[in-house]
Amino acid sequence: DRHDFHFWVDFAVANVGTPEAIGVMWTDDNWNTWHTSAAKRKADQPNGDQQWTADVLQCCRSEFDHERGALRWRDAMGFERKTDGAYAIKYAVFYQVRGTWYWDNNQGHDYAMMIPGR
Repeated sequence: DRHDFHFWVDFAVANVGTPEAIGVMWTDDNWNTWHTSAAKRKADQPNGDQQWTADVLQCCRSEFDHERGALRWRDAMGFERKTDGAYAIKYAVFYQVRGTWYWDNNQGHDYAMMIPGR
């Protein structure tokens, strides 16, 4: 089976100044390695917050081998990983303004997007 994915994160932040850095940090191996994806501003909200979006994976493909029971996935940059089934891409949102870093990692539990194995 083959599945194509486009994975992005939309989020809002309080408008407390011009961000020096803003985006999503993500991992596909439980934080042994990590990647960042910068966010782009989408809109101002009526309450003064700002809406942002980050393309985490612009395009990736997962393939499940029924005979071997293994999952292989590959992103648009050629990165490939093999696993024994479904797994999660974990992520957190970061925001730096006036030298202060803010993080939203789902109260320490990380947000997650599941990549299906079948």
